[in-house]
Amino acid sequence: MPARRIEDLTPDDEHFHDATGNEGASFERTYSRASLVLWPRARRLAVLNQAGLGTTLPHLEDLTARWAASGIGTESSLWREADELSGHMLRSWPRQTWRRDSDPNVGRMLDAQVRLGNAAGVEAFLADVSAEGHYAASDNEAIVRGATLLPRARATDLLVRIVRRNAAAHLSVCGDLALRCVAASSGSAGDAAQIGAALIDILPGDPARPVDHENRARPSPVEPGFLVDLLTVTSRIDAALAARAIGHVLSWPRTYGSDDVLVPAALTVARRTEGAPWPAVRRLRGAALDHVRRRITLTLEAPRDWTRTNSLTFRCDNCCTLGAFLVDPAQWQWRLKAAQDQQSIRTAGCDLDVTTEKRGSPHTLVATKNQASYERRMVQRRQDLQHVSALGG
Repeated sequence: MPARRIEDLTPDDEHFHDATGNEGASFERTYSRASLVLWPRARRLAVLNQAGLGTTLPHLEDLTARWAASGIGTESSLWREADELSGHMLRSWPRQTWRRDSDPNVGRMLDAQVRLGNAAGVEAFLADVSAEGHYAASDNEAIVRGATLLPRARATDLLVRIVRRNAAAHLSVCGDLALRCVAASSGSAGDAAQIGAALIDILPGDPARPVDHENRARPSPVEPGFLVDLLTVTSRIDAALAARAIGHVLSWPRTYGSDDVLVPAALTVARRTEGAPWPAVRRLRGAALDHVRRRITLTLEAPRDWTRTNSLTFRCDNCCTLGAFLVDPAQWQWRLKAAQDQQSIRTAGCDLDVTTEKRGSPHTLVATKNQASYERRMVQRRQDLQHVSALGG
């Protein structure tokens, strides 16, 4: 609307509402007017595109279905209209890097391009959207389908770019993409070896390494499922590539934790028959077994007296007194008639049951020693024995 268009107009209605409670007074003027908007017929799709994906995606899908039903080739006006609308949509496509995994728009867009056989549309979308950080798990199936329309070298280049750009924030999703590419028949979704090598090149390593500020991506934690996908992808391609992958993983134990990553991944692979003979999988299994066996050899004995580990990091007078109580073999209960933060004691992981007696003022903090650490180790021991059995040890 032209600037200052309504400044001199007389309103058709006026409403004044008095203040009520916390809500202030309001004064409203209502103008009832009509506008006649004209644009060239040739710009109809450009105008439609301004309504957003909620309007354009259904219209594109309708055009695609009508073109497919017509049986006419790409010379059809329906095909040209769908191609033109796709171009408008691509230019205005939202490019924020954060996405919900349940967002179906990318899949719907690429699916329409595949049904149209529009290789140029697929290439432009993968290059300008997916490879620039607008990416989520729900895109992978459509990306692989779309890549099959492209020449193998170009598909490989784009898939490698997608992996390199998005792995920091979507490591497991990129692993799934590589797995889907390897599973695609006849290498129609690009050169799997190059995609697998790109996945290894971007593997997280030193946890002290600076964050990738260029891509503005917060590194995602390594999940066991990613390691399973990584070894499956690389082992299907080449044993030497898989050796590089598992060698890197085992070189950074702080990043690929034994209990958080290695053991769960080894247990997952152990339930499958395909990966049993793969050298990289055998190395993973060996590393997991070594870790669990070392813990099994540790002495497991219930406390013989009331001595407990002092894991408190606070240095106030009351905390120092509580710390002395923890290591005292003769005392089993400690009482403090003062205000004290129970949560700080609980989060310190001490073997203590903490309660508050609310008689009198101030209330009394009561700390009673328990053997929670020993009980946790008992649970861990049973679990470790089960894991050794499951891993064939």
